[in-house]
Amino acid sequence: MEGFKFNGKHSSEFKLRLIDRQADPPLEKKIIEDIPFMQGHLDFSDVLGQRVFNNRPLMFDMLIVNYSYEKRKTIEKSLTNWLMKPSYVHLYDDFSPGYYYLAKCESINYVDRYEGMTAVITFEAYPFMKSELLEGNDIWDEFNFELDVAQETNFTVNGTENIKLINPGSNVIIPKIRASSDFEVVKDNQTFIIPEGTSESSEFILNIGENDLTILGNGEIEFQFYKELL
Repeated sequence: MEGFKFNGKHSSEFKLRLIDRQADPPLEKKIIEDIPFMQGHLDFSDVLGQRVFNNRPLMFDMLIVNYSYEKRKTIEKSLTNWLMKPSYVHLYDDFSPGYYYLAKCESINYVDRYEGMTAVITFEAYPFMKSELLEGNDIWDEFNFELDVAQETNFTVNGTENIKLINPGSNVIIPKIRASSDFEVVKDNQTFIIPEGTSESSEFILNIGENDLTILGNGEIEFQFYKELL
């Protein structure tokens, strides 16, 4: 049965049947300045070069059927403890295979009905859903021609190498970098020192779309990142 997986269990384990789901896009964080005597207003929402969003609500309207009142109350307690116990963990919506949300359950509204009981379950989630697969994977059966990009993310460098990394998502990404030795990476005329081993820095980001990089050094370097979609 279609539904969702959360906190280690799928909704079908509780015999929940999906009636309706809502996963509307997140609302933008608007930064508006209203200037007296000025027509309209100033919008600083994308002053950093990209739109910023609030957390998004996800709602699942589920039905539990053909159980006695006493049994439904037991199921209600089990559902509440399953959903309300954790904070932000992975939420997998069957409607979006290959992606997950980072979410926590905000509320559960139970209503007894003639045919059983409904449970309207509302989550609060990070604005973007994240891919389960690293960029650069070669799993052909999972490739989506509408959303995915075939690209290399692992490089052998002998001196200097010019490469292009594509962030096919809707959000800037901080990649994890694995290097067999020390490297220098030049991006947008700024030089970043990449130490041997595994590292990441909030200063080194992959912009949405194409990212041209110049790598200086010798050895193997890999950029690990997951795309994020609205």
